[in-house]
Amino acid sequence: MYTLNDLKIFLSPILPASSFNISPWLKKASQILDRFVIQPCVIRSSRKNIIVPEVRRWSEDKYFTIQNSNEISSLFLGEDANLYTKKLNDQRILHPGTDGELIDDIYIYQIIEDPQKQQLELVRIQVIKKLYLLGYTNWKELNAEERISLVSLYGGGEQAIEALKSLEDGEQISTLNILTSPQANSLMRKEFWEVASQGKLPLQTSSLGWILQRQDWSTNQILPHLARHLIETNPAEASQYMFHDSLKVRLHMSDLIDNTESLIDWLKLESDPLVRQHIRLNIQKNNSVSALVERLTKDTSLAQVIGWLLANWSQ
Repeated sequence: MYTLNDLKIFLSPILPASSFNISPWLKKASQILDRFVIQPCVIRSSRKNIIVPEVRRWSEDKYFTIQNSNEISSLFLGEDANLYTKKLNDQRILHPGTDGELIDDIYIYQIIEDPQKQQLELVRIQVIKKLYLLGYTNWKELNAEERISLVSLYGGGEQAIEALKSLEDGEQISTLNILTSPQANSLMRKEFWEVASQGKLPLQTSSLGWILQRQDWSTNQILPHLARHLIETNPAEASQYMFHDSLKVRLHMSDLIDNTESLIDWLKLESDPLVRQHIRLNIQKNNSVSALVERLTKDTSLAQVIGWLLANWSQ
C-alpha cells in the first residue's frame, strides 16, 4: 500500500547529482513500479519483411519498461533498482529460406552507471502516473510546488472536482489558478472547462472574484455562466462584489445582476460613470419607464436615482 509521502518524494524536482542521492530514490521507485517482466533478447526478422518479428529468446532478469521507442532511447528499471538501456550487441544472419534472408538481432541490457537527469525524470513521471490519484484525494496536504508538479503531468476534470471539494471557503483561488494555468497538462486544461460548463465544479462564492477578473472573460462563455450561478445561489455574499476595488469586477457584476431593487440600491452608491451606465442599461433591459415611475410613487426617496435613470434613458 502506497502513501501520500511516497508520492511526495517524486513530486519534488530532481536535484543536481552533487546533492542528490540516486540509489535510495531509485530503490523507492522500483518498490512502487513493481511490475517487472522479462524482456526480448533475441528478435528474428526478415530483410524482406515477409515475417512478423519474432522473439526467440527472453532475458533471464526482469525489468520495468520506462521508455522503449528504439534501442537508442530505451530505458528500463531493473529489479535491483538500477537503470538499464537496451543495446544491440550482435546480429546473426541465417541462411536464406522460403521467407528470405533472416536476421537475429541480439540485445543486451546494460546498466547505466551514471544516470542523467533526463533519464531520472522519465522514472519520476512513471511513478507519478501510478500514484497521482493520491495527490488529488489529499490535495490539502500538498504545497504549491507539489500541486503544480502533479497537475503538470496527470489529472483531469474529475480530479479537479476532487481537489476543489476538499478546500474550505477562501482557499480555492490558488487551486483554480493552478488547474487552469498553461503549466497544467492538456487533459486538465480541456476537462476543467467541460465539467465547469456542466455545473459540476464545487465553487465557493469567494471564487467569484477570480472568475470576474479573468483575462478571457469576453472569449470564454463559461465564465459568465459560472458567475451568474454563484450570484443566484448566494446573492447576499455575492453582493460584496458590487463594491469591489476593481472596475472590471464591478462592470461584469453590473451585467449579471437582474434584480432591479438591488441594482437601484447599488446605483445610489456607485460613482464611476461607466459602471453607472452599465447598471442603467441592465435596469432598462428589464423595466419600462412606467414601471420606474410607479416605483417612485411608492418610494419618494428614490427620486434622485430614478430621476437620473429617466434623464439618461435610451430610446
